[in-house]
Amino acid sequence: MDYLLTIILTIFSVYGQANAVTDLKMKEALDWLIFKSYKKIGVWVAVVFGILACCSLWKTKSDAQRQHNEDVKRINDLQHSLDNVSEQNARQSAMLAAQAATIDEQSRTIGSIAYNTRTTLEGKKRFVRCFRDLTRLTKLNPDGTVFEGLICDDGVAMYWFRRDNRQMTGFHFFPNSELNRVLSGLPTDSLLFAADGSLNVDPQSELAIAFNESLFGKTPTAKGNPIEQERVLESIIEELELLLRYVYRAQSIRVEPSTTQDAVTRQKRFAGIAISFRYIVDPFADTLVERALPFSKFMFSEGFVQSLCGISKVEFSQRVIEKWRSMGVEPKIRMQDIHALNRICERKEDRRNSPFAKRSLEDE
Repeated sequence: MDYLLTIILTIFSVYGQANAVTDLKMKEALDWLIFKSYKKIGVWVAVVFGILACCSLWKTKSDAQRQHNEDVKRINDLQHSLDNVSEQNARQSAMLAAQAATIDEQSRTIGSIAYNTRTTLEGKKRFVRCFRDLTRLTKLNPDGTVFEGLICDDGVAMYWFRRDNRQMTGFHFFPNSELNRVLSGLPTDSLLFAADGSLNVDPQSELAIAFNESLFGKTPTAKGNPIEQERVLESIIEELELLLRYVYRAQSIRVEPSTTQDAVTRQKRFAGIAISFRYIVDPFADTLVERALPFSKFMFSEGFVQSLCGISKVEFSQRVIEKWRSMGVEPKIRMQDIHALNRICERKEDRRNSPFAKRSLEDE
């Protein structure tokens, strides 16, 4: 259609050059077409430009068609490449999923090993040495505070005392599983400090995260569901028993929930916990002697037990120690006791590992 319109336009242009078009008659037009009376230069100019217009139009459409074909081919190639990339991404996603599953399985295996592996004495001593420095990264303020660690078979019990009167103010027990996790991110002493003597540990490192999670992990939050309430109470009681064992040298611990009966509904409701225990009088005696406290039972009210929910382990120990202190019961562990017990532990380990010491039948 474009070419036809161009030819018709050329014909009328030629006719206009060859004849007067002010008074056009059909017979004259037919005579001009039949006899081809091309007697003026403008006729040939119009014909040439008409031919050039047709050629230009053909070339333009030909170039456009070729460009269109190239675009279609390029789009098809891009689509093919995109399909290949999508397939590669799908394969890589499958590989990553498989690798993630493998890593997760390995993490569980490593976690199980760390949980069940006994931390060495050297590792525990290294942890105690670094504890004072590492606490500077945490919310603990070491100003006016002395930290001491008691090395135990199942972990390390850390205590902090006031510097002025050596009064115990806090406690946290690190079992072997937590020690292994912290020690896995603990750099050597040469890397722990920067050249200027400042502590150089990234707060986002595995070490800082593990340290904060173990030391500042939260106790369970109080729940409204009765079943959840029992689980939270059991967790609080476990924390209390742990603290009593390592801070008050407690033995034969009994922690029992106490209830009261509503006078109107006759329903029993939780009213707190009753605690009783005996303690070891002298941990250095050849024969250990247990003694009961002046009162057979101590009551922790419902309100106090609720205040122990949803707080950090550090704050938990501080509140409980202050609570016992308000009832006239002081911690049974002193700084000199920790030093002496650690020396005993080290001597036993030295004898056990010495190639010259006579081994007992039990060691064999």
